[in-house]
Amino acid sequence: MIDAQPNPNAPFDYAGRPSAQRGVTLIEILVAVVLLSIGLLGLAGLQLRGMQVNQGSALRSQAAIMAEDLADRMRTDFAAANPANTSGSFYGTFTRASIASAAPAAMQDWLTGLNTLPGGVAATPVPCAGNVLPCVQVIAHAGSVPTPVEIDVWWNDARAIMGSGASGPATLVGSYKMVAEISGQY
Repeated sequence: MIDAQPNPNAPFDYAGRPSAQRGVTLIEILVAVVLLSIGLLGLAGLQLRGMQVNQGSALRSQAAIMAEDLADRMRTDFAAANPANTSGSFYGTFTRASIASAAPAAMQDWLTGLNTLPGGVAATPVPCAGNVLPCVQVIAHAGSVPTPVEIDVWWNDARAIMGSGASGPATLVGSYKMVAEISGQY
C-alpha cells in the first residue's frame, strides 16, 4: 500500500482536523489599512504646517530686506533723513495709499515695493491709519548722535499662520522691527 502524504494546501488534513492557518484575515488587513491611513494623515498635516511656516519666514525675510533697503535710501539722502526735517522727510507712518503724498522720491519708490507684502485690515491695533496693512512706521530716536532710526514694517500674516484657505480680515499681523544708525552730518 502506498503511503499518502498530506496536502499542505488542503484546508483539512486527512484526520479531519483544520490545517494551520496561512495568510492574513480580512480583519488584519483592515487594521493595517487604518494604521497606515492615520500615519499618512499625520504626515500630510506635517507637510501643511511646514508650508505655512515657510510662507511666514519668506514674508519676514522680505520685510527685513525692505527695511534694510529703506535704511540705505535714508543714508543716501541725508537732507530728507535729517530728523529735524519736518517736511519732505522719511519719518512718519506710511501705507499703500501714502505713495502720492510721500515727499522724497526714494520713499515713493520704496512704498511701491511695499505693495508686495500681503494686505488687509488688522483686527489688532497697529499704528497705521485704519489698521490698513501693509504699512511702515519710521521713527527717529533723538538724543544720541548719530540718531538711531527705528523702521517697523507690518503686514497681513494670516495666510502664513492659518493656511492658504484663510480669507477675510487679517486677525494675525506679522511685524519686523529694525534699528539702524543713519550716519552723516545733519
